[in-house]
Amino acid sequence: MSQYKTILTQQSLKLWLALTLVALIPISFNSCKGLDAPYESNLSSIEGQSNNSSQEPDLGSQEPNPGSQKGVIFYDSFESQDLSTTNSEGFSWHRPNRTSLVNSFGYAVWNGRSINNGPYPDRFWEGFNSDHSMRFRYPAGETWAEQRFSIGAPKTEIWISYMIRIPINYSHGVGGGSPTNNKFISLWMDDYSHKGDGSSFWLSMENAGNGNTDLAFTYSLGSYKASEGMRQHAAFINANEDKGRWVKIVIHLKAESSPGAKDGVVETWRRWESESDYVQLHGKYDVPFKIPANGPNGFYKGYLLGWANGTYSELTEWLIDDFTLSSSSLL
Repeated sequence: MSQYKTILTQQSLKLWLALTLVALIPISFNSCKGLDAPYESNLSSIEGQSNNSSQEPDLGSQEPNPGSQKGVIFYDSFESQDLSTTNSEGFSWHRPNRTSLVNSFGYAVWNGRSINNGPYPDRFWEGFNSDHSMRFRYPAGETWAEQRFSIGAPKTEIWISYMIRIPINYSHGVGGGSPTNNKFISLWMDDYSHKGDGSSFWLSMENAGNGNTDLAFTYSLGSYKASEGMRQHAAFINANEDKGRWVKIVIHLKAESSPGAKDGVVETWRRWESESDYVQLHGKYDVPFKIPANGPNGFYKGYLLGWANGTYSELTEWLIDDFTLSSSSLL
């Protein structure tokens, strides 16, 4: 401003400042993506007891940063440009498996170590609220891209949320023969699936035909038994409309209160970035989520995405951002 001091009068300076502030105000308000609105249920039926255990959303919360919500025990925006983020309970990311951190400038910046690969502008990498995200890379015909994590302290009840971007060229994978369901997320207690005395949980992407995808869930009963059949298929991705869109996923899991009580909970919601309300996809309130007799006392480990029984016909990349764990509602 010093070069204009001899030209601007006091009145014109005040006018210039006022016009500048007016111009900036709508920009700051419009930059918020508004992902903290209340949810609405889209379920035609809910298994088990009535939906009384679902917590009401915080109608007054408009926090743009999910990590600032009440009850959050872990949050990662991946702006550290590595997977070193932890918390007081010892959360940790495991080694990458066809995963890496990428930025909106077209560079891969971390893959078990700091890298600077790129730029690849045709990949259209981006973060949701900032510059970085976690990439899951499925080359054509390949079955596995997965990021495992340890929660740190086991949880009998846990809320999970994250933003996930549908691949820009998405069509549900149908290669590799039958079946064509693909893992979306899993959590378990002492060990995975039939290897555990405690229960495991899965969300699965199910082939809905014409390139589209449903979401369904299943779980194991524990006692070293494998998973049950898939439940509550809900429409998720329309391959014609949803390519390249970000969607927020919220998951609520609760173990049974005592051995054999069968009062565990599975709830899931989704909200596309263009939507103002959450839509509930799944709800079951009589789940026999067994806690293992010798611990840990609740859900302890998990992975994001994972094995694709239905492989993709071309390189397909998912992006995840704003990964959040909480002891209370993330709606």
